[in-house]
Amino acid sequence: MRSQNLPVAALVAAALVWGATFSLVKTALLDVDAISFLGMRFAVALSALAVALAWFLRRPALLRMPPAQLVMGAVAGAALYGGFLFQTLGLRITTAANSAFITGLCVVMVPFLMWTGGKPPPGFKQAAGAAVATLGLWRLTRADIAGVGRGELLTLVCALMFALHIICLGTFGRRVETLRFFCVQLLSASLLALAGAFLWGGPVRWSAGIVIALLVTGIFATTGAFFLQTWAQRRLEPSRASIWILTEPLFALGFGAVLLGEFPGPAGLAGAALILTGVWVTETGGRLSPGIFRPTAPAGGEPPPPKSYRAAPTGDSSSTMESKHVEA
Repeated sequence: MRSQNLPVAALVAAALVWGATFSLVKTALLDVDAISFLGMRFAVALSALAVALAWFLRRPALLRMPPAQLVMGAVAGAALYGGFLFQTLGLRITTAANSAFITGLCVVMVPFLMWTGGKPPPGFKQAAGAAVATLGLWRLTRADIAGVGRGELLTLVCALMFALHIICLGTFGRRVETLRFFCVQLLSASLLALAGAFLWGGPVRWSAGIVIALLVTGIFATTGAFFLQTWAQRRLEPSRASIWILTEPLFALGFGAVLLGEFPGPAGLAGAALILTGVWVTETGGRLSPGIFRPTAPAGGEPPPPKSYRAAPTGDSSSTMESKHVEA
């Protein structure tokens, strides 16, 4: 029986992949604009998914879904691409540091958006953990948002879209089989990305670096990591999932130091420590508890007993196949 710790491990694995590919994307974007890169990245991701489905499943009825479920997947995909698009548009005007910080505000938005949608208000642990993690992200990115302009506002819309995507995965993902939901989501985002590249994309100077970046980000950071996120959020509350997703910049920091020689200063290390503290506060309430990977309540049910770590969640039987933010 699958451990209740697996969804958290899946999200951390996805964040690790996203963080690891940041340096790769940063280098590739020297020869291609971000919107064109997004279109090609999602094209590679969709192709990889099609090959995987044909090779492993051979189920022509995979996408025979009720219209309501198709709409759920399409909305999640639209929110995902909307986050990428507004982040890219904002990056043309604001700094990369401001973009990274404002995008991370989706962690704060998730519980409050759910509250406005009729869910219970965020508890103290969730609010305090999100606040501490956001402070850490600000220290890590050293963002300067004293003067808020058009670029910052576009990036704020990006954060809103990513927050809505997290909520969609946590809400719709429990009503649809994971693999079917993921397929429709990726198809929706890919069609929008290809349309965006056709309408607004620029020229591409092809190089080995671009090809490698497209293959890695398309296969691993999009098809793979977003499947992991979709699978994990079927089993985790959106507010909790958003905190773990915020570990992405920590991995980006580590890989940037190793691959690009961009070593963080004291402020960056302090920010990383604060992000980890925010995760710890959200998970344990600040207690020195050994159970940071605490059991997860099944969808719609009560939390399991403290030691029933072997109880498996109700979910689909799809295999674990499963990116996030393209940052310029």
